[in-house]
Amino acid sequence: MTARADSRYNGFTIIELLVVIVVIGILAAITIVSFNGVQQKARITVLQSDLRNSSDVLKIDSIESGAYPATTASANGGAGLKASAGTTYQYTVVNSTNPPTFCLTATNGSLAYYITQDSVPTAGLCSGHTAP
Repeated sequence: MTARADSRYNGFTIIELLVVIVVIGILAAITIVSFNGVQQKARITVLQSDLRNSSDVLKIDSIESGAYPATTASANGGAGLKASAGTTYQYTVVNSTNPPTFCLTATNGSLAYYITQDSVPTAGLCSGHTAP
């Protein structure tokens, strides 16, 4: 049996398939960019939350003992400062001034935020602390 010249084949052309593939690629790229932005915002929120909680612990220790703890490990009655996964601290304390002061830097990957005894979490590093 031979194919007739007027017979029609059902299916997609190469152009139609390429258009669909390009559209799927564009949608995937938009999704990936949006997801990366959400991850970055989540890491910033985690750092800020860790700093607020740790600052509260340091202030409580200061009230109870009259001075800020010498290290993060000795904070919270020796239990140390809690940090979320991936968060690391750098801590500087000066108990010889009146009032005593501290500066705590939290880093997660390339992000760094710091807090002092009288501030809110701020992007950057405490003076003397180093970037990861």
